[in-house]
Amino acid sequence: MKTRQGFVSNSSSASYIVEIRNIEEQDFFGLLYTEYSWNEFNIHSIKGQIAERIKECNQEIKTEESPLTSFYCSQIKKLEELQKEVLEINDEEDCSRAIKFILKYKDIQYKEVDGDIYLEYFTSMHNNFDEGIGELLKEIIFFFMFETDYKVKCKVDKD
Repeated sequence: MKTRQGFVSNSSSASYIVEIRNIEEQDFFGLLYTEYSWNEFNIHSIKGQIAERIKECNQEIKTEESPLTSFYCSQIKKLEELQKEVLEINDEEDCSRAIKFILKYKDIQYKEVDGDIYLEYFTSMHNNFDEGIGELLKEIIFFFMFETDYKVKCKVDKD
């Protein structure tokens, strides 16, 4: 009889959906840029992260002869496309473009509808909210929860 030696998760995938009501798009971008441009929304840091990830993937391809080679090649292609896009962004001139890019880079889908902002983040392994929701989305949720001018509504759609 074979015995399992590791943890087996019965988790499922999930989408975390955040709605921030009564906020104009430019106000949303302006608040995030003002509060977080030194950290989470630092476009210069993201440029460095992308370059480092490309370097790491290239190193893995050189050292690994495995089925993961095609994975790293696809990662490099995706990262190179992101790198091309990010190099065209000057955050001082267009913070909204920088923030939209960083949300995309962090796998957060963004849309604005009639003065409300919708953010969505997907995870293939929903075990709990702390692990499942990306750090940047958590930061945005907490920031707007304590801003009295806006209402935040959060939900999770489990698959």
